[in-house]
Amino acid sequence: MAESFRTDNTRAAACTMLTKEHKASYNSNSTPQRLVLQQCRPALEKAIADHQATMREKQKTRDLCAECMWNTEKHRRGDAVEKAFCIADMGCASGPNCWTNMQFIIDCVKKHQSRGIITAGKRRSAAEVYDSPIQYFFCDLPFNDFNDLLSEKEKYMGGREDCFVAAVAGNIHGRLFPPSSVQMVFSSTTLHWLSESPDLSEPQAMNLMKKKIWVDGAHLYKDVKKVYVERWAEEFEAFLTSREKEMVNGGLIFLLMISCNESSPLQMQESCFQLFEESWIQLVEEGILTHSQLETFNIPWHLPTIAEIENTIKRVPNLKIQHLDEVHANAGDNYWKQWSHNPVELAERLTNFYKSISWNLVENHVGSIRCESIFSRFNKLLERHLQSQLTWDPYWIYPWSHYANVEIIKNL
Repeated sequence: MAESFRTDNTRAAACTMLTKEHKASYNSNSTPQRLVLQQCRPALEKAIADHQATMREKQKTRDLCAECMWNTEKHRRGDAVEKAFCIADMGCASGPNCWTNMQFIIDCVKKHQSRGIITAGKRRSAAEVYDSPIQYFFCDLPFNDFNDLLSEKEKYMGGREDCFVAAVAGNIHGRLFPPSSVQMVFSSTTLHWLSESPDLSEPQAMNLMKKKIWVDGAHLYKDVKKVYVERWAEEFEAFLTSREKEMVNGGLIFLLMISCNESSPLQMQESCFQLFEESWIQLVEEGILTHSQLETFNIPWHLPTIAEIENTIKRVPNLKIQHLDEVHANAGDNYWKQWSHNPVELAERLTNFYKSISWNLVENHVGSIRCESIFSRFNKLLERHLQSQLTWDPYWIYPWSHYANVEIIKNL
C-alpha cells in the first residue's frame, strides 16, 4: 500500500523531537544545544540575580506599607501565595538538557533569593521569606514525550523537597497559564520554529522554492524571505503577548534564540545542511520522491536578526528589554571536531543530529519509508564530502553559530 503524505503547509506540530527509544533521539543528540546554553549561563545567572534584587526591593516596599497588617490571618495567607515562585520553560522538548537547565535555574533563584529583607527596621531571615515551594513547568506541544521526561524526575530532583515539577501541553504561542501567575519564563533554542510554514502557493514563490526546503539566502529569495519574516514576527509577538498576560509585574523573561548574523546574508548556504536538501532533489530525480513532495515541503523556521527580535519586543506593551546581546558559539570546533579524523563516524553523528530534530517533520510529510531514504542518502552524501574535504571547516559542519541572549522584564 502506498504511503500517504501531506501536501499542505508544513506544521511544526509534527516536529516534536525524536523520542528516547531511537538511536537518533533528541535525548542522545542534544549536546550542541547544551554547550551553547552553558556558554550563556553567566548571563542567565546575572539576569536572575538582578531580578531577585528588584523583587527584594519590591517586597521591602510592600512590607513597609503593610506593617500594621503582618499579624492578620488574611495577610499571612496572601503573603504565602505571593512567595510561591513559578518558572515556565517554554518549548522544553525532552532529555537531559531540560533537567540540567532546571537545576541551574532553581539553584540560581535559591542563591539570589537568600538575602535578608529589612522589614520595618527588622531583618527577616531568608528561611522566613523564601521557604515556600518553587513550581517548575515544562511546556511544549502535546506530542512532546512528557512521559519520558518525567520518568527521569527522581534522578534529577533528589533532595529538592521544596521544588515541584509539572508538564504543560500546549502551543507556546498562545496562553498556557492564568493571569499574573508566573514569575519567570525561560526558553532556549526554540523560538526560531514557526507553528507552520507560511503559504507559498503563489506562482512566483512556488517557482523560487521548487527545489528548496528552507529559505537560506535572503539576497536570493527576498520576496519569500519577507513572508517568513512577517510570519515569525507575528508568532513571536503572540508568544510575548501571552507571556505578558501570564506574568506577575516585574516578572523575568530570559530567551536564548538562534539568530541570523546580519553581516553574513547567506544564512546556512555553504553548509552541510545543503546536502540534506540535495538528498531530496536526488530522490526526486530517481523517482523515489515526487516533485510535489519536494515542492510542498518547507521547514517551518526563521532565524531572526537582532533587529527583528528587538522591533518585535518593542511592539508588546508592558515589556522592557533589559539586555539584548549577540552570542557566537563555535560548536563546530568545540564539539564536532573530536570526530574530524573519522569521516564515517562524523557523518553518522551529523545525520543523527538532524534526524533528532526533523525526523517527525519529514516522516509526517512523506511517510516513514521515504523518510528513511532521505536520511540514508544524506548520510552517504556527508560521508563522501567529508572524505574529500581537505581542510576542517567548522561552519560547514555546524552552521548554528549565531545566537541572541534576550532579557526582558514586565513593568512593575
